Amino acid sequence: MPVDIATLRRAYLCGQTSPTEQVERFLVQRQDPDWAVVWIALVSADRLRQRAWQLEEQRRTHAPLLESLPLYGILFAVKDNIDVAGMPTTAGCPAFAYRPEHSAPVVQRLEAAGAILAGKTNLDQFATGSLAGVVAFPLMLGGAWLHSLAPEVFLRPVLVELGATCPVRGLYLLDSDYHDPPGLDGWVQEARRFLA
Repeated sequence: MPVDIATLRRAYLCGQTSPTEQVERFLVQRQDPDWAVVWIALVSADRLRQRAWQLEEQRRTHAPLLESLPLYGILFAVKDNIDVAGMPTTAGCPAFAYRPEHSAPVVQRLEAAGAILAGKTNLDQFATGSLAGVVAFPLMLGGAWLHSLAPEVFLRPVLVELGATCPVRGLYLLDSDYHDPPGLDGWVQEARRFLA
């Protein structure tokens, strides 16, 4: 069976499958060694089965429920920098782990729409290295000179943390000067030698 949301919703409406059946299918699939590297934390099988059963019970007692829950029975995962109540959040670094009391609003909204959380997926520690070897130019567009240090103070450190090289100073442009910004020509001359 295709796993896109529209097809799965139609299958739920027609009674061709159920959240419990989809959870059981997922529990088998997550045992595959190729899938093991994806996960940092998994929701327990008991909790997944309980959530599927709850959705099915709600639907049995309130038939129009499926129409009011656009993500009824859809399994989802979040990256490990998104809080899930009771599950550790590590951002890929176990030394920084903490257990939040409340789930992030995005998780709450997905579950309120009928989705079933399957677990938390892997990511680079602090997402570093994903821009390794990339030459980046910290450039920001804003509404007031009050923020003119933002490219150097905030954007450049993030780019460097992600592995990028920032060979020239950051540039801040005002929205109002966008078509003819002062200082742009000098900045472009400085940056040009690093452009391939």
